[in-house]
Amino acid sequence: MNLRNQFKRSFSYTWYLYVLAIVVPCVAFPIAYSFMHRPQEYEKLSLFVSGPIKDDSLSLILENKFKDSGVKTVELISFDYQDNETMYLKKLNVVGINRCDVLIIPESYLYTINPEGCMIEFNDEIKELCAASEETYYQYENKDFAVELTSKSPLGSFVSLNDSMKYYAFLGGKSWNVGNYSSKRPNTENAFGLISYIVG
Repeated sequence: MNLRNQFKRSFSYTWYLYVLAIVVPCVAFPIAYSFMHRPQEYEKLSLFVSGPIKDDSLSLILENKFKDSGVKTVELISFDYQDNETMYLKKLNVVGINRCDVLIIPESYLYTINPEGCMIEFNDEIKELCAASEETYYQYENKDFAVELTSKSPLGSFVSLNDSMKYYAFLGGKSWNVGNYSSKRPNTENAFGLISYIVG
């Protein structure tokens, strides 16, 4: 039996191996490449905003602002509390508190969270790092936990905020971007810069 006939006969029984030999690398390589090159947690910044985004360019502006600090992507998570209060509270607790670096929460919903344990206290060092030592703060049990946004905040240009409501910026307790205040390594201090930008 010549080589050609031998190959035909073998192929008729094991054709699926040839197909797999072509398909597997074509599927596995892009998955492996995207996994290896996706931004690490400390290379991301995430901002939870209580209100609808009216200008999507905010994430690009923040990416450009922080790219020299190692930020590769900025994630904006927004939900309008006036739209659906139940869904807003779920998103705030499940997504905002558990995975965001900075959270913007309206005054009327501060009662829904206990910041101790899930937010970082604004002590004197953090106030200095955030360039926010002269601002007004939200206090919980005589500790400062959030800085109030004022009319000079650039956030109002990108997010629909209720003019009759006060908003506060919190530092997420599970953030990778709060330097030595993070339990995770490696980390950055980019969340402080984000607060500084938001405060204006």
